Amino acid sequence: MLVIFCVVALCSGLEQILNDQLNEFVTANKFSVIFYSLPWCIHCKELRPVIEELDAQNQNKRSENRTYALANIDCGASQCQITQFPQLLFYRNGVFFSSYDGLKKVASIQRWIHRNMEPVLSIVDEDDIEDFQNEYHTLMVFKFNSTKQIEKYSAFIENIVTRYFSESRRFMYFVKRGPSELAITAFTHSLFDENKLVKASFQTNTKSDELTFFIKEHIAYPYQKFTPEYQFLMKYFEKSVALIYSEDFNDGNLISQSLEKNWGNVFGGFVSLKDTITVNTTFGLNAQRLFPTKKHLRIITKAERITYDYFGKWTPKEMNKWIEDVIQSKVDPTIRSSVVPTQFNQNVTELTAETFDNFVSQDTNVVVLVHKGIHKNEQTYFKIFSSVANKLAKNPKIAFGHINVLLNDVLVKEPLFQLPTILVYPHIPTKYIEMPYAEYPDARQIYNFIRKNAEIGFDETDNLLFLDGTDYVSDDIAWTLEHYEQLFIKKRSQENASHNDINTKTEL
Repeated sequence: MLVIFCVVALCSGLEQILNDQLNEFVTANKFSVIFYSLPWCIHCKELRPVIEELDAQNQNKRSENRTYALANIDCGASQCQITQFPQLLFYRNGVFFSSYDGLKKVASIQRWIHRNMEPVLSIVDEDDIEDFQNEYHTLMVFKFNSTKQIEKYSAFIENIVTRYFSESRRFMYFVKRGPSELAITAFTHSLFDENKLVKASFQTNTKSDELTFFIKEHIAYPYQKFTPEYQFLMKYFEKSVALIYSEDFNDGNLISQSLEKNWGNVFGGFVSLKDTITVNTTFGLNAQRLFPTKKHLRIITKAERITYDYFGKWTPKEMNKWIEDVIQSKVDPTIRSSVVPTQFNQNVTELTAETFDNFVSQDTNVVVLVHKGIHKNEQTYFKIFSSVANKLAKNPKIAFGHINVLLNDVLVKEPLFQLPTILVYPHIPTKYIEMPYAEYPDARQIYNFIRKNAEIGFDETDNLLFLDGTDYVSDDIAWTLEHYEQLFIKKRSQENASHNDINTKTEL
């Protein structure tokens, strides 16, 4: 008796691929659906007939009209990263887009697929907008007054929004006669209350930077977790950024009232003090250095380089009132900095976040004073540091700089021991060396620290510069070597006279 049998996967028309072939498959098709399964998974066996029926309906269409590609990956025969089965994933232009979690019915899956295949900018009936507000987390609706206006703006808008298009974020438009301006309305659900819908509107007559900024600044709820990528994007934000330094993401709810009211003008960022990735970013490190409390609220205005720090009660009422006062310029900034650095000393370069890395990477020894501002309690420290720079100004082997870490967020690999502090970056540096604690070190102590840790030694003539014992000099000009040579001769003469005096007394 001849027994004929076949493996289910081979008997069906469903295309089989290995996990190693996934990238090639999804990049070769504009829309792809991948069915991950295991031979012994009961739920996979229940879903398989539905997937095969779905595939049969798609295959019955002429090849040029097939709307998506469908394939199965048997994770029993191919190593997969999937841990739960079955899985039905949708890929759009080679990138994962959505996962299915609905009923095991062909109609339900088809609706999910067709929704994922919608154009980036899709047409909608004005009466249906309210329904879509609840279906998507963020919805942006464009109102055109004519087909001519669609032709004018559609390509420009699609170029901006394509990268943000997702299963939970959609962009739609409708046409309605009316004013000549393009009108945009953005809707988003609160991260802290899904039943709360936040709304913002904008109108324009031109394809301007203002239009670009509105779209980019309203693609999500105005509060998100801070990441290194977010730090990079912040330099492009036109408005203010309110940073919550905390261990709890939900602390952002305390300022949600102001963030929602001023959506597009103030962005909220959560800097996690528990997440090691975030902690090791610029803002995370500076938070640890500068703020003694476990929670802190700071507003940074990018355009004017002005920073506001909140030191009041950690309550919604107080915090939201403070943000409103900052926006209305009723609060004095903690830090105000001009765009052009103010050079305190011609021999000590004032550094910014933009110039710091290049400065410390010079092909020479670099010494940097790190401080929180040249205030009364730090003027003495700065004068002493400046005196060392003045005295060594003619030495080509060393460069001096200073940076205010309250004004400039500079990434350091390790937290500093104290502020102010002095860092030496040896010739071709791999790591800075921090000066041991000294409340107000004199010029000689600073010079000895530099000489000990610099990779290139100093000439004996440099040693002459620190024999007078003064802590600092008032002028910004390097004194001549002859001046110090005369001090050296005078000092040597005094020592010899003292020695001769002792010998005379001994003889007596």
